[in-house]
Amino acid sequence: MKYFRYSKIIYLALIIVIQISFVCFASLAEAADDSPAGSAVSVLGKAGEGMGYANNSSDMFLASLGGVIRAILGILGVVLAGNIVYGGYLWITSAGNPETVKKAKAWITNSIVGLVVTLSAYAITDYVITMSVTATGSGAQ
Repeated sequence: MKYFRYSKIIYLALIIVIQISFVCFASLAEAADDSPAGSAVSVLGKAGEGMGYANNSSDMFLASLGGVIRAILGILGVVLAGNIVYGGYLWITSAGNPETVKKAKAWITNSIVGLVVTLSAYAITDYVITMSVTATGSGAQ
C-alpha cells in the first residue's frame, strides 16, 4: 500500500514536470527564432522610428510585464489541468469507495474553479495591458 501511495505521487510529479517542460521549451524555441534575425529586427526598428513609430522603453516594459504575467498564468493553467487529470485518476481508481470518489470530485471541482479564475485573470490582464499600450500611444497607428 505504501508503494502505491508513492507511485501516485511520482506519477503526478512526472505529469507536472512534463507539462511545464512543454511550456518552457515552447517559449525557448520562440525566443530562439528571434535570435538569428536580431540585426534585421534592429534595422526594422530604425525604419519604423523613421516613419514616426516611436520605440518607447515604457512600452517595452508594459509588453514584457504582460508577457511575464501571461507566462505565469499559462503555467498555472497547465498545473490546474494536471490536477483535473489527477482527480480523474483518483475517481477511476477509487473502485467504488465513496470517500475516494468524494475526494476526486473535490479535486476536479477545485481545479475547474481554479481554471475559471485563471482564465478570468488572463482575460483581464490581456485587456488591461492592451488598453495601457493603446492609451500611451504605442499601439499600431
